[in-house]
Amino acid sequence: MNFLKLVYVIVGGILIGLAIYTLFLVLKIYLGIVDTEPAEIGYIWAYIGMIIPDLLIIFYSLSTLMGSQAEQLSK
Repeated sequence: MNFLKLVYVIVGGILIGLAIYTLFLVLKIYLGIVDTEPAEIGYIWAYIGMIIPDLLIIFYSLSTLMGSQAEQLSK
């Protein structure tokens, strides 16, 4: 029973960490796209190009985390 509580605490902590990281990425995009002059449009695409791999890492981590949690709960 204590092991299951520990798993919930660890998984919850990881999810909170990933949520904070996602918030950081969103703020990074928002603060980078403040200036939308035509000369700055290239920078917007550069920011989006840098964020996409980060978002893919987050989605992969969440799916792996949810899969392992489902396995633990099925036992």
